[in-house]
Amino acid sequence: MNDSPSDQDSTKQTLSNLSIYHYVLAGVVMLYAGGTYFQVWLLQDMLDQPQLGELASSDMKQMSANITRFIIAVGVMYLLQALLLVITARSLATCRRWRFCMLVSHINLLIFPFGTILGVLTIVVLLKPSAKRLFLPA
Repeated sequence: MNDSPSDQDSTKQTLSNLSIYHYVLAGVVMLYAGGTYFQVWLLQDMLDQPQLGELASSDMKQMSANITRFIIAVGVMYLLQALLLVITARSLATCRRWRFCMLVSHINLLIFPFGTILGVLTIVVLLKPSAKRLFLPA
């Protein structure tokens, strides 16, 4: 069954809009990543205060190092998620890598609330037959 040209144009426009939303969400996720590195800086700054002096025992420093490693790992995960979002946005705009877009859309469901909304919308649009046809090789 062939779709009408207006249906194909509508789907193409929807994919273009979803691409823009993915770029915006990637920017928001990058802000989250920046926040994690700010937390690391703040934690280190608090531990370097002269008022702590002898209170900063080796146990406290070890715990601080573990917390710092964890926060940095979370920041790296945010950066990877932002990279996935940018690649997905580009893929949606060019109608390429349908499976990759679906995979990242499912991962986006974990980014509450904006990623959840964007993930559901993207999944619904990508499952339409007209969208699947756009992703087929010419």
